[in-house]
Amino acid sequence: MGKKKNGLTDYSELVQKLFDRLEPVCGKQNVELVDVEYVKEGENWYLKLYIDRVPPVDLDCCQVVSEVVEHFLDKEDPIPHSYILEVSSPGIDRPLRKESDYTHFSGREITVKLFSPIDSKKLLVGTLVGLQSEQLIMKIDGDTIEIPMEKVAKVNLYS
Repeated sequence: MGKKKNGLTDYSELVQKLFDRLEPVCGKQNVELVDVEYVKEGENWYLKLYIDRVPPVDLDCCQVVSEVVEHFLDKEDPIPHSYILEVSSPGIDRPLRKESDYTHFSGREITVKLFSPIDSKKLLVGTLVGLQSEQLIMKIDGDTIEIPMEKVAKVNLYS
């Protein structure tokens, strides 16, 4: 399942595979799959799906998507042990994951977590300009900076 990395199990490959398989399933329900997390909390494993749409996601929408995804996962069985499925909206600090997110949310405030520091900072807050040639472009205090995406751990809308 996951590879050992620094003594921890790396599930990023599984999460990417789940994202790729579940994105069209969610699309058929007229929702966008924004993010997938697979985490252990206490004794339980959780598969967390974050969805979005217009009009905004509500409880009924989450329930419908949960049932459809649950049926798909029961049939496909990509996870070998038990887990709890959670479906919710991405919230106000929505992660930016897809290339189209960087166009759609251009001009919005973002937080960027880096794998390694730039100017001794691993967390940056600024305005998203866009994504071009695998470079995240943002403005911080009026200065435009470009960050190679390979250095970016996570980008979220700033709440």
